[in-house]
Amino acid sequence: MYRSTVRPLRRHFPQAYRWLLGSTVARQAKLALLRLLGKARAKSEALSPEMEARLQKEFAPTYAYLRDLGFEVYAEALEAPSDR
Repeated sequence: MYRSTVRPLRRHFPQAYRWLLGSTVARQAKLALLRLLGKARAKSEALSPEMEARLQKEFAPTYAYLRDLGFEVYAEALEAPSDR
């Protein structure tokens, strides 16, 4: 689904893609699709605080790089776990 919808949008219309990243409607649609399609394959569990901190630390350079390129990234992803 991503390849046929989001990827072409990201490639050919980067401004629209950035808007889509911040859109509440798009986020709700994504969550609805994940609930509909994802439940058949995986169990949804909350991450432990330790795992969340580890993932944030691991992906912090990626989010910083994307932000430097001009992409809008989720603010929570950029915060250190101790900042919360």
